[in-house]
Amino acid sequence: SVLEQRLKLLDNALKNASLAISEVYLNNDAASRQRIITNTLLALYEQDPGESLDIFCLKLTSGEIIDVSSPFFVSQPLQQALFRSSHMAAPASINYCSSTRTLLLSRQEEIISLKTGQIIGTLFAASVVNDNLPLFRELTEKTTAEEVRLLWENQLILGQHKEPSA
Repeated sequence: SVLEQRLKLLDNALKNASLAISEVYLNNDAASRQRIITNTLLALYEQDPGESLDIFCLKLTSGEIIDVSSPFFVSQPLQQALFRSSHMAAPASINYCSSTRTLLLSRQEEIISLKTGQIIGTLFAASVVNDNLPLFRELTEKTTAEEVRLLWENQLILGQHKEPSA
């Protein structure tokens, strides 16, 4: 399925970033870590082959947040929607932010210190579904349906409004 493929792309981004961040913690002092982690995340964000990575941020156990997300999607409500799901036993792959009416495909991964084995933080990757034209094109190409629409709570998230036929 198209959505499962998008989630796999998010998983791959997390795995690449997780290892890189763990190595930064192992090989660098505290003063240089944030700069190196930010640069590492930015480089991975910019390499996103499927253009499926809209939100990419790290929440450290100290509470500090390193966010390299697209400027279009930097918002505290979206971050909070992702962070809330991290407290679930099985984090959701779909998150809805009611204050912005935004549907997110998301994944997360805990970052473990290679030195101590302790959790350093949680890395979040998400793709915004609302008005995502590449995702819409991909969905329409892989179906024979006349119309493709994704609804959430009776709200059109992705698709086209069709005018009634006369």
